[in-house]
Amino acid sequence: MTTMTDPALSPRSSGPAPLAAATGVGLRRWLASSLTQHDHFSAYFEPLIQLFLPHWSTAGWRARVLEVRTELEDVYSLVLRPAKGWAGFQAGQYVEISAEQDGRRVSRIFSISSSPAYFARTGLIELTIRVQDQGRITPWLRQHFAGGGLVTLSAAQGDFIASEGSAPLLLIAGGSGITPFRSLLQQLQREGSARPVQLLYFARHAQHFLFREEFDRLLLDMPQFSLTLLNNEDHGFISAEHIREYCPDFSARDIMICGPTPMIQAARAVLS
Repeated sequence: MTTMTDPALSPRSSGPAPLAAATGVGLRRWLASSLTQHDHFSAYFEPLIQLFLPHWSTAGWRARVLEVRTELEDVYSLVLRPAKGWAGFQAGQYVEISAEQDGRRVSRIFSISSSPAYFARTGLIELTIRVQDQGRITPWLRQHFAGGGLVTLSAAQGDFIASEGSAPLLLIAGGSGITPFRSLLQQLQREGSARPVQLLYFARHAQHFLFREEFDRLLLDMPQFSLTLLNNEDHGFISAEHIREYCPDFSARDIMICGPTPMIQAARAVLS
């Protein structure tokens, strides 16, 4: 089984709906959008209401940013405490976070990089974010929330989750595509799982691998876990030779792939 994800970042779109389609609820939404550039009047008044009720939101759950932790020069993690009522997640899922930037709500989608067990124990989640070249939002989030603050959090979404059972896993990650696999590996460790897991982790350079020390600890704690680090400078792009050498029994494993689109496409072609 091959499962893949491409966690692209996409801003929320907005704009008035055509008047011809506006009836009932549609009419209210059209009026709100035409007058306020929001889908609902409550969203327009949300900033005012939040002066008195900071955790109130029309679009999801408020979450407090407790820490912005540097992982690499161009990668950081947001440590968030979601408000009560947020339902949690499964390892591999993602959330949409929204915040006000210069009076405009901006939204982005990120995989959760911490485990469900960590959330159950602490009430916290982590989103590990790579700063996009010439990006407007990813650099701003790091700077703006360095001292803390509140964002709006969606419910967890997505079906990029490991299959049930004990079938061996092959995880193929590229760059920051490691984040949902970190969540999964943390969860397997916490559960005391004996499920065999082989992780092939590709990065541009040797210094671009995330969570190295954490994975080294997992290797000690999880004898069924194997890790291979492959950087493009020394090993080239993903190839059939990599699969045959480092995971010769790949055809007997459930396979999950996460990373940049070119890597996902190349991995699928190699595996097929």
